[in-house]
Amino acid sequence: MQFWCSASTEPWSWTPTPYVGVWLVMALLVGWYVRAWRRKRPDRPLTDVERRQPWWFALGALMLWVATDWPVGALGAGYLASVHMLQFMIYTLGAAPLLLMGLPEWFFERARQQRWWGAVRQLSRPIVAGLLFNVVLLSTHAPIVVDTLRVSQVGSFFMDVVWVLSGLILWLPLLNPDASLRHRSMAVRAVYLFLASGALPMLPGAFLVFAPGPLYRVFELAPPVFDISAANDQQMAGLLMKVGNIPILWPVLLVLFVRWSRADAAATPPPRPPAGLVEASAIAAASAGSNPAGAGSPNGAVTSNGAATPGDPPATGGPPTVGDAVGTR
Repeated sequence: MQFWCSASTEPWSWTPTPYVGVWLVMALLVGWYVRAWRRKRPDRPLTDVERRQPWWFALGALMLWVATDWPVGALGAGYLASVHMLQFMIYTLGAAPLLLMGLPEWFFERARQQRWWGAVRQLSRPIVAGLLFNVVLLSTHAPIVVDTLRVSQVGSFFMDVVWVLSGLILWLPLLNPDASLRHRSMAVRAVYLFLASGALPMLPGAFLVFAPGPLYRVFELAPPVFDISAANDQQMAGLLMKVGNIPILWPVLLVLFVRWSRADAAATPPPRPPAGLVEASAIAAASAGSNPAGAGSPNGAVTSNGAATPGDPPATGGPPTVGDAVGTR
């Protein structure tokens, strides 16, 4: 029985292997959420969003457990570089946003008054979050780092924790539990997400695909699985880094652009009528209000300049129209 998944020289076996540390971390995470929900739940009816949040958090915790425990965690820790990359993508593009979506804002009412919350404000800036995420991506996929950390349980535990934290930081500008820290502009959100998790990761992904040979010693020397060579496995890892984010990234970008379009349409003022028509309407309204029909004339007639004409026959057609007002100017 081991604490955490790490590289192994033993041939791969489909016999389930329990990892005590994985189950302990998951129990602590779920226990913290349940306790916080019960203690901090407001004394009011929950909104529809708040009622769905425990399900989002549960789904995120499930994805976190699947990516960390056997078999995915064991394969990614010391057998296949492609599964190693799959772990990273599940952590950062699957589990992390779901966990943030499951956190109600009232979880952090007291935390927002603490000094360390200022770090959360800084990390919620798109430039800071995007740079940190890509620094973690590049550094934790460097051959020397992978070969050093994956051979020990403590090193593998550290890498997995850093991956999860980087995923949370990546999504803070969009899904921050504190709504005031989310970037207001949908356009900025979309551009940020595309650059941070779509465009920049393509560069190291291409490097893995076109590398002349295996770069990771820990995977090159691992017992073979599924008869996949180390070179082909590394190419699949590079392809995952380049295009594996499409099923998640592009639907999110589509939603952001649709919301951006709707917000822009709602903020656009309605078209104004022509200036001549507005002035004519104002003159007509003034004439009708200051010279009611029949005032100052026995026959009920009013001249075009507003003076009564006692001998003229009564005018027909009621109060002045827009055309009448324009004609008298």
